[in-house]
Amino acid sequence: MAELDPVRVRALELLRVLRSPPNHDWICEVPDFPDVDANAVCPSVLIGDAPLNEVIAIMYDVQVEPDPFQLTDSRILHDLTTDYSIVKHRLAKNCRNISDEVFPGVHIGDKGAARNTFYLKKVGVTHVLNTAEGSRMGTVDTNQNYYKPFGIKYKGLKLLDVAQTNISMYFNEVADFIDDAVRSGGQVLVNCLMGMSRSSTCVIAYLMLKQNMTAVQALTEVRRHRDVRPNDGFLRQLADLDNKLRRERGQLMG
Repeated sequence: MAELDPVRVRALELLRVLRSPPNHDWICEVPDFPDVDANAVCPSVLIGDAPLNEVIAIMYDVQVEPDPFQLTDSRILHDLTTDYSIVKHRLAKNCRNISDEVFPGVHIGDKGAARNTFYLKKVGVTHVLNTAEGSRMGTVDTNQNYYKPFGIKYKGLKLLDVAQTNISMYFNEVADFIDDAVRSGGQVLVNCLMGMSRSSTCVIAYLMLKQNMTAVQALTEVRRHRDVRPNDGFLRQLADLDNKLRRERGQLMG
């Protein structure tokens, strides 16, 4: 039997100690170190016999499996959207990048990114998925003709960022669009008005459907790179998708 990495063991032990209350017993709360860079922590600081900086780094990477007898509750996902310890590079309040690469080849961005074709070509975007297509307030007015001169493939959805919107009806087709872009070696921008709710929901669904992640894993992966916050209705639909996929994959019993 292979010997376990003692640093990883310490990280897992600390995660177990830091778990949140019983009704969320499979979510681990990572402590918030807003002014501490894990790589800069003195290696002589130990947790047991493991250097603190190595333990912290592993804690951010460990994926905790959900309880196979517990349905995913959207309130758990909501808690993750307010956990700023997940975000690797948290920007100052009211500041954000126009886009961020949240998974290899997959970028989430706002209206500014979607309408700046020179920026898109500079970062290598080959596909755009506009989840807020339209010309009214709260939407982004682009279409295939807008990108045609630049050779960018386009897909648009006319979605409103309200809890009542049935975004789940598009999960499979947006996952296919994103997957086609990535598999062809391209780069896809998934945008909405702010790059926070509609766009992130579609990317999370892609990670669940095509990358075999759970909702918690997918939301955590995205939030490590961009501060996203799907609305509560979208979180409920992601939780429903998670329970469906976990049953199909044998990860949910009963």
